[in-house]
Amino acid sequence: MNFSGIINAIMPDVQSGSNEPFLIYRDNVGSWHFAHTQNQYGEVFDWVEDIKTQDLFAVELRGKYFSGGSFPYVHDAVLCNRIRAEFYHNRDSGAYSGDSIEAFFEGMGEKEAYALACFFEDNVGAFSQTVTNYLTTIERPYNALAEMCPFNMATEHEGWSYNEDLATDAVNHIEKAVNDRLQTRNGEKTHETPAPQKNAEHNAGMSELKQRLLIYELAKIGYPDAAYIPESDKVMIQPDKEQMVEIIGADGIRYWPEYRDLAMSEINPIVSKVNEIIAAWENSRPAPFDSVSHFNILVEYNNVVLAARDDGEYGRGLHFVTWRYDLERTEVYSGQYTDDYANAKEAFALRSGLIKEEKVITREQAADIKAAIDFSLENGQAYAYETRFTKINEKLCDAYPELSHAAEAPERERAKEEKTLTSRKNPTLQEKLDAAKSKAREADAHKDATHGEKPKKRDERE
Repeated sequence: MNFSGIINAIMPDVQSGSNEPFLIYRDNVGSWHFAHTQNQYGEVFDWVEDIKTQDLFAVELRGKYFSGGSFPYVHDAVLCNRIRAEFYHNRDSGAYSGDSIEAFFEGMGEKEAYALACFFEDNVGAFSQTVTNYLTTIERPYNALAEMCPFNMATEHEGWSYNEDLATDAVNHIEKAVNDRLQTRNGEKTHETPAPQKNAEHNAGMSELKQRLLIYELAKIGYPDAAYIPESDKVMIQPDKEQMVEIIGADGIRYWPEYRDLAMSEINPIVSKVNEIIAAWENSRPAPFDSVSHFNILVEYNNVVLAARDDGEYGRGLHFVTWRYDLERTEVYSGQYTDDYANAKEAFALRSGLIKEEKVITREQAADIKAAIDFSLENGQAYAYETRFTKINEKLCDAYPELSHAAEAPERERAKEEKTLTSRKNPTLQEKLDAAKSKAREADAHKDATHGEKPKKRDERE
């Protein structure tokens, strides 16, 4: 199997956020393999260590490590893990200590070698698919990078793991070196199927629907100026910043090193979501009922339908609905509509019975559980369960992000109350003067009330 086939094989684990470990390794004829490493009881299979002995750069990963990333992101991340494993093997075997048998390691210390690994990891999105595909076809991709990069990427700059000023030149040199290698390769034909593109987009370019969905979803997270650039077939999240993050029709995401966190944490999930919607839409079929013929059926199960409608430029995104079939399956009824894809999938899973409602924790229930845990943690009643309770809280907030904001409100109120109390305890000089005057006035008023009339003379009394 080629490298892209392996990435396709692990995508279900990635999309589900699986915690089950798996091994990706390469055999002695260059084929890639993927296998889970534990049985249902969490026991490691006996063959795992044998594989790691045969392939010294095998990497053990879990689906949750990729945060539900898209195909291009996972493709590059696995390659980076492989290259990092090769670097560690070289280091541990003394390749950078003067004992290297590789000529191109002469004069390369561990610091320089580490900087090269960091450089590739941070800039993998800037390389063409030609480069990344080439590196997956050779046994020692890190060594190849060391041969092709003419620069010492180490730096003394504080906070930098490599010389970022050389990044663009290094990328260009490696691109040229890979193209030269491919041109001078033996022209012998092979029967291996060419590796597919890093994502499902065809060479015709990014579809109009994908352009629209990307711009619509980016606007939701705070990038209202995102625009499609037809000349280069890409969506720029901020057109006035050329070297930032770009969504490329054929290559996924391209980002510059300083925007790596933005690309991975915000943009990549959007691309993954849009690709999933596009794939579902392209595999859908028109609803067979006249009353809802403008909808396409995405999936159905147990007499429940998940459908979508494209309103074009007017609606920008797709609109989703879940219906039930009637007894004769000649009509649908009881529609639940939404423009949020995640909500639509959740509604379909619950209504169709794919997920039992009894097993789902609602937002209200999650809020109650979190409140109980917070009370236990704040009052020292968690005892040995403190770590577990904290993790449960994190999981609840991941499922319902608004719970995090709700928890912040009481803190703000408490701080406000404390500030008020503090201000009362420490009155200003003016407040002290005003209080003294007020007290004096009250005393005078009381004195007048008590002694207001002069005592009468004896004769007057008589």
